[in-house]
Amino acid sequence: MVPGSFHMQGRDWQEYTASTNSNWVWRRICRVKQDLAAGYSQGIWKVQPSGYTPAGCYEWLRGARTKVDWYADVWDNWNPPKHRFMGWLIAHQSLHTNSRLRSFGMDVDGLCWLCGLAEETQQYLFFDCAFSRRVILSVNVRAGIKLPESNVMHWCIHHPGLKIQRRVMNALVMSTMYQVWQQRNKSRVEQMVTRPILVAQMIIDDIKKRIHERDKSKLKTHELDWLGNLKFM
Repeated sequence: MVPGSFHMQGRDWQEYTASTNSNWVWRRICRVKQDLAAGYSQGIWKVQPSGYTPAGCYEWLRGARTKVDWYADVWDNWNPPKHRFMGWLIAHQSLHTNSRLRSFGMDVDGLCWLCGLAEETQQYLFFDCAFSRRVILSVNVRAGIKLPESNVMHWCIHHPGLKIQRRVMNALVMSTMYQVWQQRNKSRVEQMVTRPILVAQMIIDDIKKRIHERDKSKLKTHELDWLGNLKFM
């Protein structure tokens, strides 16, 4: 049996529209057909002169998009996938803080899970909460690097220095945000958190491991010198 013949009953595919009582898979297939119809003219794929390709079709459906400034910093391969994904959520202000959950109508009190002193927004959780500030201070002391105290994406984008400096410091920022978020969740589930000084050491150890695992043959002498002079190396 030809796929879809049961639903179409001999009708023309180009003119066919799925009925409302069709199963959702078939309705989705028909919706894709309707979305792609605008890309054809007299049966010819007019979007790409060279002919249809899945990549070209995807780009056409997605439409033109401006590349955001924070793209390279969030998706840098010095950051592990879980840090990149969280950085993406932070950049879009989409992290499920208590403030955001309340905006969805969920029954939560909205207060920071780490300190319980103020509304848990992204800004407060990562930069204004006393626990987070102690973590950042401890990282600064151990790394000899001053992490941002607000607007992490702006800091990453506009931070000056060597490329290797930017990548290491960006990795420190992303690791710090990730570890604070983990402690925030731990405080809810286990009713306890790790001491800020120990969280900072976890962050430093994480970055040291990543630096040691990198292929340094492509780095320039002054970049290697900078890595060698890092306070926590």
